[in-house]
Amino acid sequence: TGLTWTASDEEHPGSFYYFDQTAMEETGKGSHDWNVYRLAEAYLDAAESIAQSGSVTSEALGYLNAIRKRAGLPDFTNTDKTAFIEACWTERLRELPLEFKIWDDVVRTKKFPVINEDHTVTYVDLASATNARGASFAGKSLYWPIGLLQLQRNKSLHQIDGYASK
Repeated sequence: TGLTWTASDEEHPGSFYYFDQTAMEETGKGSHDWNVYRLAEAYLDAAESIAQSGSVTSEALGYLNAIRKRAGLPDFTNTDKTAFIEACWTERLRELPLEFKIWDDVVRTKKFPVINEDHTVTYVDLASATNARGASFAGKSLYWPIGLLQLQRNKSLHQIDGYASK
């Protein structure tokens, strides 16, 4: 529109991260190699970690709900471990789209998020998932190849399926 906006003080904050519209809406590939970690990510990591290591505690609920409250969402109260962990993953989808960290979560959890028409999210096993373009995921998609020196030094290692060993 030709208008310029300037963040001049604390009352008018702007995005600290470069907004790459093509990456956000079309390619999913950012044009900047920035590692950005925000307090929201630390809270969501802490909430999930607490639940993964035992049960859903009031501390874990507090971390998740701090993020939800800031976003104008109601508190999450379900203490079922699986439901809570998936709620943490869903908040990561909502909270971190410009940081391009979702693929790392998919590889870590082996769960693929399916965003339904009603904007709810369900998680399916990665091995049986296909993305919006119909691609499925295999071993080569999930891991980096093992380096040749490591393979030569340790004969008990085997190359990841799909990568050639020479």
